[in-house]
Amino acid sequence: MTFFQAQSINQPLCPVCGSVECVSLRPYRASGFEPFFDRMEIIECATCALRFAWPSPAADVLDDYYRQTYWDHMRARTKVKRFLDSCQQRDHARSQITFLEPWLEAKQLTGVLDIGAGFGDFLIEVRVRGGKNLLAIEPAAEAAAQLERLGFSVARTLWEDVHKYSLEKGAKPEIRLIRASHVLEHVASPPYFLKRIFEVLSDDGFLLCEVPNDGNELLLLAETVRGADVPHLQFFNARSLTMLLKLSRFDVLEVATFGNEPRTRQARITDASRSVKALLPYGVTRVVSDVRRIGQHVGHKLVPRLARPSWKRNPNGVWLRAVARKCLAHR
Repeated sequence: MTFFQAQSINQPLCPVCGSVECVSLRPYRASGFEPFFDRMEIIECATCALRFAWPSPAADVLDDYYRQTYWDHMRARTKVKRFLDSCQQRDHARSQITFLEPWLEAKQLTGVLDIGAGFGDFLIEVRVRGGKNLLAIEPAAEAAAQLERLGFSVARTLWEDVHKYSLEKGAKPEIRLIRASHVLEHVASPPYFLKRIFEVLSDDGFLLCEVPNDGNELLLLAETVRGADVPHLQFFNARSLTMLLKLSRFDVLEVATFGNEPRTRQARITDASRSVKALLPYGVTRVVSDVRRIGQHVGHKLVPRLARPSWKRNPNGVWLRAVARKCLAHR
């Protein structure tokens, strides 16, 4: 099997700004992921400071990985842990909708496309607020089946093929909001991906994207403790994400960070409790207590782990979130 794109093997080229001024930092620490991760390096761009995996995997390799292997860890989880994950993701979705409110009123939540929709938590929250014409792209079979059971229109295609959605569904829908939450770090060519989003998005449309914040100390610490990299292709910071959006012809309205700070055990229990209680109005009648340990001892020090994130604003949070508008000058 050919694991990598032929044009990416000879020389590292930054997938965001196209610079050839790139430095190899170290081999990719794959630790049990797909074989192609073991053959890559972590490269840093001197121009935009993006860290990225190189060489770039071939399209069919990524297709197989995200349709099958990527969700294997979800299948192994218990129903209790899935329920708690859903509580957390609904909290996450509410946080993202609140982030959008200065630009997008609730009545405008019509024509929403969620790329990498997972099990549908964001679209459920939009529907609760009266949203209509809610669409999803999700390549993983198990997650896509769940979205269909929830009544959403789903295209089981890779994220980069967002432009093919209208072909699968027959008529091009009017899309006013596209959400790509924790997707950009998985695509081999972010500029190509955003180009396709630009083509699908309506002229007054908005893009909401969120990625791990590569500058966050907790993420870097977790990688060190785990001894492996998170299985991502791109590692964004605020500078590289902003540059990517601008080069892709979007007006960047806001970039902010959210998420974890080292917190007490009681604070984490309180966060988990609030997440579960928030689901009560939607028919959940039992509150399941499954407080997970969020720390592990390394020597005599407690190292925070990222098992229970908080979605509050934080100057150097774990998650990097941006909202952008399609630039009318580039229609």
